[in-house]
Amino acid sequence: MVSGTFKEEPENPPPPPPLMPVAVPPPKKANVVQVTIYMEAQCPDTTGFIRRQLLPSWSRLSSTRRLNITLVPFGKASCVAEEDDYKCDCQHGKDECELNQLMNCAIEHLPDPESHIPLIGCVQGKDNLIAAFRSKLGRRLHALAGNKTISIGDSFNFVPWVVLDGQRENDAFYALEENLCKRIHEPIPKQCLKFL
Repeated sequence: MVSGTFKEEPENPPPPPPLMPVAVPPPKKANVVQVTIYMEAQCPDTTGFIRRQLLPSWSRLSSTRRLNITLVPFGKASCVAEEDDYKCDCQHGKDECELNQLMNCAIEHLPDPESHIPLIGCVQGKDNLIAAFRSKLGRRLHALAGNKTISIGDSFNFVPWVVLDGQRENDAFYALEENLCKRIHEPIPKQCLKFL
């Protein structure tokens, strides 16, 4: 409840600010940083990374249209085919598998990162889901994320596993925005000038 004097509204009030940064196409011949994050839904390190690195970096840099982010929710899980379904076991238990499945469904059905990254940020680190999210499709998408993760090879030993422009970048775990900005070439967006 607001107290104080009443002020009359102007005839043409300014429009409210956008909820998300207004996206503009990248400048011609501008590079786009390829970011791949191999993760799992209940991993404390992944949760910290998503909340302290990915979401703030995405919030500040997504409007530049200079990032192509791929999230792979699987981590250190395993899936085996069983007739027309999959059985998956996850490092942090059944609830993590269901959360991974939900994340994979979101990525499949909302392929634009503008749509699925906020959802994944909301789900990351939660304890469990309602039964509606338990499905063959979720398990299949989870298993497909497993195939992507397994393709990394024997060196895969930590989640979140952050890949920038095709190479693992350990430092991005601690300073994602700075590492992204260092890969964005001319013209450098104003959001990255602080890292010059």
